[in-house]
Amino acid sequence: MEPKEYQVKTLDQVKRYLELLYEWRLKNQKVIEDIGKDASIDFPQKAWDKMEGLYRPYTSRRDGLKRPLPCFCLKVPTGGGKTFLAVKTIDLVNTGYRKSRTGLVLWVVPTTQIYRQTLKSLRDRDHPYRQHLDIASAGRTLILEKGDNFSPLEVRENLIVFMLMLPSAARKTKEVLRVFRDSGGFADFFPPEDDVEANVRLLERMPNLDTFENQSAFWGKQVKTSLGNTLRLLDTLIILDEGHKAYSKTAQETLQGFNPSMIIELSATPPKASNILVDITGIELNREEMIKFDFHIYIKANCFSGIETYRRPTTAYKDGKSTGSMLTSSSPTLIPTATVSAASLLLKQKAFT
Repeated sequence: MEPKEYQVKTLDQVKRYLELLYEWRLKNQKVIEDIGKDASIDFPQKAWDKMEGLYRPYTSRRDGLKRPLPCFCLKVPTGGGKTFLAVKTIDLVNTGYRKSRTGLVLWVVPTTQIYRQTLKSLRDRDHPYRQHLDIASAGRTLILEKGDNFSPLEVRENLIVFMLMLPSAARKTKEVLRVFRDSGGFADFFPPEDDVEANVRLLERMPNLDTFENQSAFWGKQVKTSLGNTLRLLDTLIILDEGHKAYSKTAQETLQGFNPSMIIELSATPPKASNILVDITGIELNREEMIKFDFHIYIKANCFSGIETYRRPTTAYKDGKSTGSMLTSSSPTLIPTATVSAASLLLKQKAFT
C-alpha cells in the first residue's frame, strides 16, 4: 500500500515534530534532575515553537500528574485515510519518541460502525493496516477490546492496540466512564493488597490512581486493579478518532488523566483548541483521486417534485439572459451536483468514506 503524496508530507511533518519533542523532553528531564520538578519546562510547547512553517498557536495540556502532555491533531478530510495515517503515526511515535517497538496504545472511536470497521481491519493479518503494525512491532501485535485482559509480560513483549468505543451521547460526567474504573483482570500490574508499604509507595509515585474510599481498612488504602489505573501506569499512547464530536470536555480530561505519553487526534473538523500539526485540504485529496462518488438513480413520477426534494429547479441561461425555461439533460449548461432530465430521472450524488 503506497502512501499518497499528501500522506508522505503529513508523516514527514509528524516525524519532524517527534524529533524535536524527544530532544526537548530530554532537556526537560535534565532540568528536573538538576533543579527539581518546579523548574519543569513545557517541552511540547518548546518543540512546537521550533517547528519551521508552523504558525498556529499551541494549547498546552497536562496529564493527571500535572506534567506537560504532548497532544496534536491531524486534520484529515473524510476519505483521506485517517486509519492509515494513525497506524503509521504509531510507528513513528514508538521509534522516534517512546524508543520501543512494544507498549500499549488506546485507540478510541465514537461510533459502532467505525469501531467495527477499524477492529476488522486491524485484526486481519492480510490487511495493509495490520501489516504496517506488524512491521512496526516486528510481528508482535495484539489487537484487544473491552473484556480482553493483558499481562505485564504481554505489554513488554508486544505492541498492544486496545480498541474502545466511547459514544458521544451522555458524555457529561465521569460516571459514564465507569468502564475505566471497573476492577478485574489487571491485578498483576499492582502490589498485593496485603503489601501496605508497596501500595503506599505506588500512591506516592502515582497519586492520581483510583483507590477504594475506605482509608481505614485493615490493609490500609487500596489501589484499584482497574483498566483506568493500568493505563495510568503504562505511558499509554492514545489515538482519538473523530475526537471533535465524540468526546465531551469531561471525557477529554479523563483521558488526559490516564498519564498518557501522548494524545493524537484525527479529525476532519477539529475544535478551535486543537493543536493542528497538519492540515490536509480537499484539493490535495482530489489531486490524488481520493474523492470518489457513487450515483443513485431515483425514479420520480413528477420530475419537478423529485428535483424539489434534492435541488431546486435551475433556470437555463443563454448569452447571460434567462430563457424562461427549466434546465434539462439536453441543455449544454453543466450542473455541479446533479444532472436532471424532464423524463423524471434524478441522479443524486453522494460522497462515501
